[in-house]
Amino acid sequence: MTQTPRTPTVDDPFAAARFDFGAAVPGADELGRVHFLAIGGAGMSGVARIMLARGIRVTGSDAKDVPVLKALESEGAGVWVGFHEAHQERADAIVMSSSIRDDNVELVAARQRDVPVLHRAQGLAALMHGRRPVAVAGANGKTTTTSMLTVALQGCGLDPSFAVGGELAKHGTNAHDGSDDIFVVEADESDGSFVVYRPEVAIVTNVQPDHLDFYSNFRVVQAAYDVFVGTIRPGGLLVTCADDAGAVALAERARAAGTRVLTYGFDPSSDVVLDHHQQDGVTASVTLLDEGVERRMTLGVPGRHNASTTTPTTRARSRRSSRPPRTSSATPAGSSSSSSPTSTAARGTSPPSSGSACPRRTSSSSWTSTPPARTPCPECQAGSSPTP
Repeated sequence: MTQTPRTPTVDDPFAAARFDFGAAVPGADELGRVHFLAIGGAGMSGVARIMLARGIRVTGSDAKDVPVLKALESEGAGVWVGFHEAHQERADAIVMSSSIRDDNVELVAARQRDVPVLHRAQGLAALMHGRRPVAVAGANGKTTTTSMLTVALQGCGLDPSFAVGGELAKHGTNAHDGSDDIFVVEADESDGSFVVYRPEVAIVTNVQPDHLDFYSNFRVVQAAYDVFVGTIRPGGLLVTCADDAGAVALAERARAAGTRVLTYGFDPSSDVVLDHHQQDGVTASVTLLDEGVERRMTLGVPGRHNASTTTPTTRARSRRSSRPPRTSSATPAGSSSSSSPTSTAARGTSPPSSGSACPRRTSSSSWTSTPPARTPCPECQAGSSPTP
């Protein structure tokens, strides 16, 4: 699924990508044992968590001993600090972060074994087979919108899967394998990987001249978002903010191409109009006019931008479930709204028994649900290791 990077153009906006994001992605049940390169990253750890919850055997390496590694170990993953070619020797597939260089020893060894190598987003897309993805993209506000949308759906009594770039504060996790078929994902445009999800609903908060080191100029950025919109499933929906010029232009092009579009914002031409924003300390309220119905919404976070960010989630609540909303006090990614439920993340199964060769491995006949503590090892590239 890799490709040789080239110079991006409007006709080929993802030419600079190291991966072919147009390639078909296998289902998660076809991957076998999965090894993660940079497993401690915010996005990578979320993919690993959902795979563990699905019963997939997961191992991974990271350059630093970050706190999430201990959490992943407790969920059943085998984790190393530092990279060694033997860490990947039992893997049937590799999932890697964009931060991993082509000369990484584990990546080189995996390619020599002709093991499939997937980008993080492709690993996440593999988990969406049979689900109804809702993908949130945009230069700013992705994490907040994804978090609020997840909490809103939970407030409808649903249990969506989600993968967010930050932890939902009351849940203490950045990912969850839900029992319902909805899958909410934060879609990262920075490396072109947001086109792999094929969402039923796509939300675009704004389109701005960002990540020009990858896209080269704003016209190429706009072309990339056009491709993203083109991946929406037949009959699906694009939701955009009418207060951002780039998102407005995207909506116009999408409508012209036959895509169903819903807009929101303080602009009076929006399909869902915000008005009369008032702030009271760290809380705020705003009026929503939606299909002729006026409602007052109270938020546990300040700022017009957060009022705008919350608006797509209110439509999600009314359209995605016929069940009445619950009321409780969850807080999405450090913020809160007036209706916020709680949920419990599913936990995974045991990873594989230990292999041989790596000097950091300790003797162990099999994995348990709680792997032994990592121990120092002077022979590998970094100072501590797990016991896979």
